[in-house]
Order: sequence, then structure tokens, then C-alpha cells
Amino acid sequence: KWLRDTFGNENLVSCVLHMDEKTPHLHATIVPIVTGERVRRKREGEKKYETKSGPRLSADDVMRRTRLHEYQNSYAAAMKPFGLQRGIVGSTAKHQANSDYYRQQVIRYEEDIAKLQADVEKAQEGRNTILSWFGKGDLAKAKKELSDKDEKIAELNKQIKALQAEKARLQEQHKSGIEKLRNGYQKEIDAAIRRAETAERQSEEKDAVIDRQRKQIGLLDRKANPQRYSLSSGAELVRINVSNYRNPSLHIWTRVGEELFEDTKFQTDYDVAQRHFNGQITDEEFV
Repeated sequence: KWLRDTFGNENLVSCVLHMDEKTPHLHATIVPIVTGERVRRKREGEKKYETKSGPRLSADDVMRRTRLHEYQNSYAAAMKPFGLQRGIVGSTAKHQANSDYYRQQVIRYEEDIAKLQADVEKAQEGRNTILSWFGKGDLAKAKKELSDKDEKIAELNKQIKALQAEKARLQEQHKSGIEKLRNGYQKEIDAAIRRAETAERQSEEKDAVIDRQRKQIGLLDRKANPQRYSLSSGAELVRINVSNYRNPSLHIWTRVGEELFEDTKFQTDYDVAQRHFNGQITDEEFV
């Protein structure tokens, strides 16, 4: 529910519960489709034309640092009724990778096996001592001790085999888990790519329609108001550039007959520049 509320049901590809580590956890896959103005463009304040409408892909918007902090807070609030507590803000604790967990488990098994093997060797030495009693007349005691030692050695060997089997099972589980995750993630990635491509294609188609409509409106406006698209000097306006609308200076390129006048610079009024930025006046009216 938190994933759907946060990222949108249509953007949630999958959510899988993992129980193969000390702490149960979820692996979720989302498609970073967002709407609205690009954060970087908004910050720079250098947008000249209107931002294209519709959905777009943006991992930066979804995964930037402030967003991640917000996710931690909202997830903790959603899970509080279930007894889950938020991690310490600013903590330097690090997540234990799956591979590290398996490696530590294997090392622990190997240490336990080595200890049991040492116990077997010690028991075997005791058995050899008991065998020497057969020549000293205490036969009944020797048989009893020998039987006890054999049982202990058998039990230790049984424990060793069990640990070796568990170690092998853990290693195979890790190998199988990695392969399963790889295959599963690849399917999720392929599905996410297909969804993203579809969304992007739909957005591009919508933008194309809007662009065609905007051009058509421009052509009709040129016919209805030709004075808005010509310079009072009679020169042809080739192009213009405003590097920063917050402190505007206008660069223009014009042509008179066959002669091209390149990059002529003018200081311009802020309010007029803002009207051009918002599409209220044409390039020619701006000049």
C-alpha cells in the first residue's frame, strides 16, 4: 500500500518478500515515471519554452537525496502500527550484503567442523589408550570404555556430516538464489523498460500533436497579425538568444539583403524579457 501511495499503482512493477537473511525485507521494482517541470531546469531558471506536458522518465526526481529521506520518514509512519521503528537519522550503520551473510555462515560452519574433527582426534587417541588395556587384564572395563568412545566418535562424525551437508546446502542456496534473483530482476527490468517505452512513446505522440497545433496556431497568427513577425527596420530576424532571463541581455542575428549581422548584443528590460519567456510576445516584438 505504501509503495502504491508513494509511486502510483501504475508504476509499481513488482514487490517480493525475501526471508534469506537475518531480517525479512522487500525488494520492490518501480518505473520512475513523473510529471511536472524538471527540477534542474526549474533551479537554473533558464527555460525558454514551456515544459512538455505528460509523463516522462526521471530517476533523478524519484531517487534524489531529499526524496530518499522523505521515503524513510513516510514508510516509518506507515509501519509504526506494526511495531517497526525508523532507523536512526544520520546513523553510520551499514547494510550487510547477502553475500557477506552467506560467507559468515560458511565460515562459522567450517569452524564448527574443525572443532568437531579435533574432538574426533582426541576421542580416537582415548580409544587407542583403551586398546592398550586389553593386555593388562581389565577386559570388562576396557570393552565398556571402548564402546563409549566408539559411540562418541560416531556421534561426532554424524555432526560433522550434518554440518558439511548444511554448508553445502547453504552454498547451493546462495548460488541458486543469485541465479533466481538475476532471472527475476531481468524479467522485471524488461517489463519496466517496455512500460517506460510505451509511456515515453505516448508522451512523444502527445507532444507531437501539441507541436503541430502550436505551429498551426503560429501560422494562422502570422497571417492574421503580420506586424508581430517583422522588424520595424525591415531587416530579417535570423535568430535570437537570451542566456539568462533573470538578468537579461539579448543577442540577435539579422540579415539585410545578402549581408548577415551576427551576434549583436543589447541590454533589455526585465519585464519585457519575462513576457517573451512566457510566450506573450514574439521574437520580433521582443527585438
